[in-house]
Amino acid sequence: MDDEAWSKHVEEVNNPLVWLEGLDLETTQGEVYFGSLLPKRRAMAASAVGGTRRVKKQGGYPDNPTLSEVMQSPDVKRWIHAINTKLGGLKENKVFVVSDVPVRRKAIPSKLVFKVKRGPSNEIVKFKARVVVQGFRQTQGVDYCMSYAPVANATVVRVALAIGAYLDLDIEHVDFTQAFLNASLDEELYVSPPPGAPSLPPGKAWKLLLALYGTIQAPRVWHLEVKCHINTWGFQDAGFEGT
Repeated sequence: MDDEAWSKHVEEVNNPLVWLEGLDLETTQGEVYFGSLLPKRRAMAASAVGGTRRVKKQGGYPDNPTLSEVMQSPDVKRWIHAINTKLGGLKENKVFVVSDVPVRRKAIPSKLVFKVKRGPSNEIVKFKARVVVQGFRQTQGVDYCMSYAPVANATVVRVALAIGAYLDLDIEHVDFTQAFLNASLDEELYVSPPPGAPSLPPGKAWKLLLALYGTIQAPRVWHLEVKCHINTWGFQDAGFEGT
């Protein structure tokens, strides 16, 4: 890179406004969309043109909208359907029961997290909603005891794949839908319904029977649940690899 090219490169890095030249920017309700920029440069460019702004995907729709954005979006009916489907699924699968919060116990807050699932051409495929517990508010010894869950070692995975290839075995990959919701909780954990869900009378909360996303012990209890089923099929843990 010659001196002239390097000087131009430094100027672009130090001046985010240079990146915006020739771009067709769309502004809606005070927000600017930088769909043609790399993520790091989007944030810097947003700051350069007027403070912190939410960075949008190309096409002007956020991939992780807030509840207020969901309620004001033109697709609000589809979002409400996603919310009702999620809350109905939690009730149908008996993830919780409505219960009184015991004395000296606090219900842990939760929130609805939204996600836009896109296709290969950036088209919107699905609107997803998920209830997530604010696990950072849990108290050890009260809301949970242990949180450790092993993570698969990449070396062990490669060895397993190599053995499968050598023996000409069929190798299948399985993905669990809402994995944590299949694991039972040992502790008593009370959770407040998220904003946007039907409210409960004072002193009432969800008493979780199964793990919800965001709870500190969710990865551990899910691992124990899977391990129990796999052991019943006649498999055993490797002595050096807990997963």
